Amino acid sequence: MAQAIQEGKFRQDLYYRLNVFSIALPPLRDRKEEIPTFVDYFMNKYSPAGSLQKVSPAMLGRMMDYPWPGNLRELENFIRRLVILGDESMMLGELGEPDSKTSVPVAAPQAAAAGGGLRDMKREAERKAIQAALERTQWRRKEAAKILNISYKALLYKMRDLQMDTA
Repeated sequence: MAQAIQEGKFRQDLYYRLNVFSIALPPLRDRKEEIPTFVDYFMNKYSPAGSLQKVSPAMLGRMMDYPWPGNLRELENFIRRLVILGDESMMLGELGEPDSKTSVPVAAPQAAAAGGGLRDMKREAERKAIQAALERTQWRRKEAAKILNISYKALLYKMRDLQMDTA
């Protein structure tokens, strides 16, 4: 911000009006000890009522090794997908290799070979997510669309595209 003020891109008086106090919050990768707490919180938040899911110690270990370049929002979205899919093995590919310190998630090679490629894996993951949401809502598509955070029309399109029963 100081550089923007010096370059004349931001008014100094406005900065002092808006900057009542500053909070320096380190990225999640520098606060790894907080990851289990956030995982529990998001699992409670997104698990269906009465069906509390737990993350295995192996999955939690992989989460602790992952650098989380998207910080807390990325972790929250990861947990959301995990709850919807209900299958840790499908999610492990997003966390990269166990000892990897890269910030770019890579797909698990065995999953890519078995599923016939990344596109097939994506379609199967979408199918499972939609199926899980529909079963959770007793096939009430509007409620399923809300759970998946997509529009009703997008859900119908995806169901047609994936050749799922839309009747």
